[in-house]
Amino acid sequence: MSIPEEIRDRDAYQEGLDLADQIGNFANDMRCPDGDRHKGFIDGLQRQHLTLQQNIMKMIMKVIFTFAEPRYTDLRNAATVELAKKIKEHVEDDCYLPTI
Repeated sequence: MSIPEEIRDRDAYQEGLDLADQIGNFANDMRCPDGDRHKGFIDGLQRQHLTLQQNIMKMIMKVIFTFAEPRYTDLRNAATVELAKKIKEHVEDDCYLPTI
């Protein structure tokens, strides 16, 4: 996989790819289909410093906006794409999250 030209810090880009793999593997655990396994992750995010919570939300919104315009789609991610499109439509013009 080539690194996009706008990504100058290759270490940070690789760190992001590694984190995406970790989150994907964590989300792929089929032992807890009701989501209880994710409670620790959610609680951990909620315990982050308030500025970090703001930065995390910025990142989550970027993920949602990216999911709204997928490279590939089929029945496995169709509901995600549709939900992301709805969220993007409602908040895209009012999604300013300052770093304070």
